[in-house]
Amino acid sequence: GVLVSVPGAVVAAGSNPACSEQYSSFSLVNGATPLFADEDIFCHTTIAAQCYGTFDGIMHYDDFNDRIVILPLETGLSLDDGGACE
Repeated sequence: GVLVSVPGAVVAAGSNPACSEQYSSFSLVNGATPLFADEDIFCHTTIAAQCYGTFDGIMHYDDFNDRIVILPLETGLSLDDGGACE
C-alpha cells in the first residue's frame, strides 16, 4: 500500500454513524473520481454527504472485493473542509 491524501472528499454512499458495523465500507467522491474506503484499521463513523478537507489513508488493492480501497487513518481525517466541498 501507499499513503495518500485526498482533498475535498465527500462520502457518497454508506454510513456507519455509531461504528456499529465491523469492517464497514463506504464510497467517496473527489470531483468525478469514485473512491472506496474500508474500516479494517479502525472504525470510523461515516454519514452520507459528509465532507472532508483531507481524507488520509493507506491505499491498497482489496483482493476480496476486487478494487482499490483506502484504509482511513485515525489521525488523518479533517472535517474542516475550508470550503473544499462547496
